[in-house]
Amino acid sequence: MPPAQAPARIEVCGGIASGKTTLSNALRNCGFEPVLEQYLKNPFLSSFYSNPQQYAFETELTFLLQHYSQVKHLEPGATYSCDFSFLQDDAYASVNLDGQHRLLFADLLKLVRVELSSPKLLVYLKCSPKSEYERIMRRGREQEKGISLGYLAALNAAVEKKVLSTNLNVLMIDSESVNFASSAAHQTEVCYLIRKSFIS
Repeated sequence: MPPAQAPARIEVCGGIASGKTTLSNALRNCGFEPVLEQYLKNPFLSSFYSNPQQYAFETELTFLLQHYSQVKHLEPGATYSCDFSFLQDDAYASVNLDGQHRLLFADLLKLVRVELSSPKLLVYLKCSPKSEYERIMRRGREQEKGISLGYLAALNAAVEKKVLSTNLNVLMIDSESVNFASSAAHQTEVCYLIRKSFIS
């Protein structure tokens, strides 16, 4: 069961390169400690991008367990902004897994959700596949070079479907038009909206 005084957190969800890490880092300026996904520590990620069908199951399980461990070890007394979410884990798994692998992932996710508290706020970053693709190409991660627009669109659709069906407190931000990466005015606006939604 969740601890009686669980640390309060935001979870940020969206497609690949929608701005999740950028936003979580920016939120440090308004009192949220960033908790960043350790994607480089997932030993299966490069293999997944080379052969998704063969390595999807271990890749998705590893991300889920990494996120579980990171949230489980947060200290009470602070507020956190995670650049990942369990809703997004579920959405990505719905695209990448099927059959028994999908069922096993769902069972583990259910256990994780029972044990951990829910986030106080889910920030959903909405961004077009085209913009995400352009950002992916600019940041130049070798393992991401084979990502297609179709795959990005499928992930975005899966995330949006989960967001529309969740009971969590959700704030949607258009991360294609809101430049919280480098605009001080946009950062201030986003911080205000998130703070307002977080305490409501």
